[in-house]
Amino acid sequence: MAESAKELQLALNAVHDYCKTWHLTVNTDKTKVVIFSRGKVRSHPEFMFGEDKLEVTDDYIYLGTTFNYNGLFNKAITKQVNQARCALFNFTAKAIKLNLPVDIQCELFDQLIMPILLYGCEIWGHQKLDQIEMFQKKFMKRLLRLNKGTANCIVYGELGRLSVGSLIQKRMVNFWLRIVIKTLSLSVKSMSIFII
Repeated sequence: MAESAKELQLALNAVHDYCKTWHLTVNTDKTKVVIFSRGKVRSHPEFMFGEDKLEVTDDYIYLGTTFNYNGLFNKAITKQVNQARCALFNFTAKAIKLNLPVDIQCELFDQLIMPILLYGCEIWGHQKLDQIEMFQKKFMKRLLRLNKGTANCIVYGELGRLSVGSLIQKRMVNFWLRIVIKTLSLSVKSMSIFII
């Protein structure tokens, strides 16, 4: 991460020198540069890692989450919904075959589908969550064999479920608290080492 092109090139040079010193290699085919900005950057300098030119791209997938140049995570959310949709299709076929009751299907949905749907939500959860909410609502209405026009509050009340947005907010706050607590505990440890 860097604030300017010059700063990024200096960081790349430092990493290259470190790798050269310790006889490490970097796969430059997988190494990309994303310039985060409000609008698409048309002209940019070339970034080099040693002799290799690095590709500047609009988005990059890091640990399964797509980071886009504009700072939005729409692609990441769409990817998670599509993966959850595939898993739900397989799950639904088996649930119908086994004639599972509604409560068991809800429990299995929470255990099997929600982790796929919410992967990385601690990062992208501040975005608009319409796709995510719609996914759960469709599942619940299909499960209860209700019309699409049925009021959502009735469906949530009948199944005793919360909106996905509230689950995401809880996970985001917990993630933030873990970071803060870890940071505080590290600074307390460093202070106690200094005092002793």
